[in-house]
Amino acid sequence: MSMQKDNFFSRLLRCVFGMNLLSPAPPTIYGLFTPLDARYPERQSTYCWETHMTNWQFPSSSRCFVEKVTWHKSNSVDQHEFLRFTIRAPYGPHSAVVVVGRTVQITSVTKLSAIFLTSSGCCASSESLAQSAVDEVTAATVGTWRGDELMDNHNCRLVSSLTFPSRAPSADELSTLLAVVSSYREKYHLLESQCFWYARTAFKALMELFEGKENPGDGSHKGGRIHSSKLPSSGTHVHEICRMYKQKREALPQSPDRVHADPTTRMELQALREEAESCRQALEATEMERQQVQRQNEQLLLELQMLKAGQRSGTVGRDRRMKGNEQAD
Repeated sequence: MSMQKDNFFSRLLRCVFGMNLLSPAPPTIYGLFTPLDARYPERQSTYCWETHMTNWQFPSSSRCFVEKVTWHKSNSVDQHEFLRFTIRAPYGPHSAVVVVGRTVQITSVTKLSAIFLTSSGCCASSESLAQSAVDEVTAATVGTWRGDELMDNHNCRLVSSLTFPSRAPSADELSTLLAVVSSYREKYHLLESQCFWYARTAFKALMELFEGKENPGDGSHKGGRIHSSKLPSSGTHVHEICRMYKQKREALPQSPDRVHADPTTRMELQALREEAESCRQALEATEMERQQVQRQNEQLLLELQMLKAGQRSGTVGRDRRMKGNEQAD
């Protein structure tokens, strides 16, 4: 069964029967995890998201680490490009899915007209579409109805993916980087700082800052193009953005509980998480074995009761036959 069909049926079952009541609740981290029965995802600007993720009074976001980054291109008419992040909870089995992209608040007709002119080579000015950019973060718990929707790939293609073998960014570090990219170019320009520029810049900055390992798509995604017309390269300015990110992180108020970007600390924390996960899996296996033994014992007890009932029935029948014989004599 394909991923799309699996997501469809899982959403359908949750819609009809509700969430599994035995599933543990996700951690309460606003802007990242949603309740299991949430009807809406968390949606806010990159600036608001950074404010929540870097609040030193709630340091849990610093213990939520990015497992994977995927860069996608939509199959829709405007061919929107965006990033999707899978972020592990600090404890328990849950993960969050976070989708980040740049859009602009204009009418669809205006945008499609500008796209058509650009793809036809009739639009040479970057000021042809210059508006305040809307850089938005949408998040939900993986395995929920809204989380499945954000994870769905049926209407987009994979441009590239990124993993972090040795030093994964935390949610609060990611929020700072996204806010820096947003502030670096706050205007949406169709040719210079559109959704492709935002996704590519954030993606490359993550590679540089956290030693990410890239796994490109198969090449059929046509990333950085508008209807087969390649967007001009305006430079991603990754090095400058990384410098601004480091400067901003140093200026943030620190909490004693906040995990810093030290590779050794991260490796130790990752080892502890893996050990905890192994213990959880071992406990689950033990519980399954206990339940299996209990079912076997119950089956044996049932068979023993049936055997005793059969023996009693045979004894009663024998006594009746003996009594009948005595009366006959």
